[in-house]
Amino acid sequence: MSLASEYARLITDVVALLIELIMAVTFIIALHRKHVLLMKVYLYFEIVYSIFGFVYSIAFLTKETASELFLELFQLMLQVYLVILIRSSIVKMERDGSVKYSREGDHA
Repeated sequence: MSLASEYARLITDVVALLIELIMAVTFIIALHRKHVLLMKVYLYFEIVYSIFGFVYSIAFLTKETASELFLELFQLMLQVYLVILIRSSIVKMERDGSVKYSREGDHA
C-alpha cells in the first residue's frame, strides 16, 4: 500500500472511532435517563455502523491474516448481541411504561 492510501485509511478509522465514541456517550446518557427515542437512534446507528464496519473490513481482507479475520467476525457477533440487548431493553421499557420521550420539566 502506498503512503497516501495508508494515510486515508488512518483518517477514516479515526473519524469512525470519534463518531462511535460520540454515539456511545449519547447511548449512556439515554440509558441513564431512560430516554427511549435516543436509545432507538443509537440502535439504528449501531446496526448501520456494524454493517458498514464489516463491509469496510472485508474490503481490506486480502491484506489481513486469519487471526484478524477471526477478530472481525467475533466483533461482528458481539455487535449483533449488543443490538439484541438494546432492542430488548427498549421493548421492556416501552412495555413497563418507564418510557421518557421528553425532558421531565416539559409538562404542558
